[in-house]
Amino acid sequence: MIPVAVIVFDMATTACSTSIIKIDETERLAITDHLEQLILEDSLSSPELQQQLNRHFRKVSGIADPYSQEKRTSNAIAKKLYDHWKPYIQQSDDKLQLALRLAIAGNIMDYGAHQEFDLEQTILEVIDAELAIDHSYHFLKPSKSQSCALPL
Repeated sequence: MIPVAVIVFDMATTACSTSIIKIDETERLAITDHLEQLILEDSLSSPELQQQLNRHFRKVSGIADPYSQEKRTSNAIAKKLYDHWKPYIQQSDDKLQLALRLAIAGNIMDYGAHQEFDLEQTILEVIDAELAIDHSYHFLKPSKSQSCALPL
């Protein structure tokens, strides 16, 4: 077994994320060949390509989730951030606005799009930023036909 950097390339954002996973040379070649075939087909969108590549990787390598460690680490960090920011939201004069901005910051922090980012700096920048588009008033004034709001 050799350590191989599994590079996930998102053509839409031209971003890569890398995880170190141990696979043998035969597995590495099978995955690389499959990726080449998928790219040459030129009929798949970036998400479809990623989905096909992930399926093939799991099949060839026998690794159900190559990102399991990254997910555990990220969830532990998220839990700490939640515990830290929850009192601020509860004490805020505008709880919804702060919660929305924290959600925006969470969406910005994406390993697929950004290899590295500063958690605290990203959160503080989003909290202080002027939003280019702000439709948060829709949450505050639901229409008569709307019984609840589902933020996505």
